[in-house]
Amino acid sequence: MGYSFTIGKKVTDEDYYKDLVKELIEEENYTKEEAEVEASRIAVKALEEEHSKAPAFGEPTDNMNERWPSYSAWSYMIEMTELERLLLNGNEVKGGHPGYFKITAEWLEELLFMIKRFKKRYPDCIASYDESLETHSVKIQSKRDREITISVNFLLCRLEWMEYWCVYAFEKYGEEAIFQNTEIY
Repeated sequence: MGYSFTIGKKVTDEDYYKDLVKELIEEENYTKEEAEVEASRIAVKALEEEHSKAPAFGEPTDNMNERWPSYSAWSYMIEMTELERLLLNGNEVKGGHPGYFKITAEWLEELLFMIKRFKKRYPDCIASYDESLETHSVKIQSKRDREITISVNFLLCRLEWMEYWCVYAFEKYGEEAIFQNTEIY
């Protein structure tokens, strides 16, 4: 299992919203207000986009504003790039799961600073999943008390994807720019 992250313009699927409100009231015993709050969180999506110049590293979603990392890959990336404050609320994914959060100017500024810091820390890093290009690996102690080796190059792939799409979404959509996540199986 893993996540599906999409960065882009906030859109609401009105039909899904209405159906979800009804379902939450009838099947989950939510009040109308509770159902509307929950449905408004879940029925929001980021508009899917694809750009020929967007980051592409051999993933099924190359050039797209969507990625499908496993839970563990995302967790390790957040930990190794020190993005916990930007992407988590405590131990939970920021915005809920499923859910979303707005990309603000302050949030984006901090993200860009952290990416710049990462690149400065690993100047020989190459954004690639090609293991023959390995420039540096880091060992971390996982939350399951296992030592794991992670390619810095792999981490940079995710950071470059986030940088491209967050900057694009914020510049094009302003207050409608979101970082959305859903669960995939």
